[in-house]
Amino acid sequence: PFCIGTCLTLAAFGAAGSTADEILSTLKLEDPNFKQFILKIYGKVLRKFSTDRSLKIANKIYIANKFTVKSSFQEVAEKSFLSKVESVNFQESGKIARKINNWVEKKTNNKIKNIVSPFSLHPTSQIVLISAIHFKGTWKHQFRPRKTAPEPFWIRPTESVRVPMMKIKKHFRYCMIEELDSAALKLSYKDSDLSMLILLPNKRDGLSELEEKLLNTNIPDLLSRMRKREVEVLLPAFKIEIDFDLTETLAKLGCGTMFTDRADFSNVIVEKSEPVKVSRIVHKVYIEVKERGTEAAAATVYRFRSVGIENIKIPPPKFIADHPFYFALLDKHLNLVVFNGRLVNPRQ
Repeated sequence: PFCIGTCLTLAAFGAAGSTADEILSTLKLEDPNFKQFILKIYGKVLRKFSTDRSLKIANKIYIANKFTVKSSFQEVAEKSFLSKVESVNFQESGKIARKINNWVEKKTNNKIKNIVSPFSLHPTSQIVLISAIHFKGTWKHQFRPRKTAPEPFWIRPTESVRVPMMKIKKHFRYCMIEELDSAALKLSYKDSDLSMLILLPNKRDGLSELEEKLLNTNIPDLLSRMRKREVEVLLPAFKIEIDFDLTETLAKLGCGTMFTDRADFSNVIVEKSEPVKVSRIVHKVYIEVKERGTEAAAATVYRFRSVGIENIKIPPPKFIADHPFYFALLDKHLNLVVFNGRLVNPRQ
């Protein structure tokens, strides 16, 4: 997702040696010739998003005030990542936790609270990376609340829970994807370049298999196969709030050096008398999907021709999202995944 990718890419530009190599390899950006290209792309994308009234993105780096930050890194952070670098005294953990939490709350319309606690900021903390995204979109075609009714959602093949199920029949981008054994639906937002892609496995327990196949799936190719047609949609209203400590996950992906004393962040610090490392990367997610639209927050497509069917009356396909599915918030011009997730149980 763009949120985590932005955070890691900024860290990569502050790193050197094997630390930088590990991060760039995890991001699949190993070619050193791409560095300037990457800076231009991130700057272009973030500036584009800054003009979207429904989307707010903010990045910030907190560094222990015993270190002096290189002006070259500050310039990269500000120009290409629209990020700020702030020196703080991590020994005042309570005060700094409040400062970080207040900043994230403000940037995410008060949806993400307490992303860090005083106990998570050790007095010896050196670098804390924060990336926050807030999105509040209104559906182009809104669901009518009076049509929402309790329906079963199958959390397992033979076990269901009752959830509010929204209903609508309109023209949407839709297709069946045989190689993913899934149906794809794209819901557009009003006055925004963003849309929601939903991939619904044909089998009630097919989500894990779908996610594994997605690792080798080209999203732009998938989107190019979708056609606009009338679809009868049943989609649960849901809200997800969860936080992740990415330290262990990133270490498993092969970039754990940045959290150790072997880390090399010499492109961030002027000079050091002790090892400098990233203390924590925390990713907190909030997303709510309801009749009027979507509200999403996270801390850490093409334009198609319409394809019509004339003179033949074919019943509209049914997209009944009554079991676990994958969803992603996409920029329809850049085919960029801004935010993604999985819904397994709308009641949890």
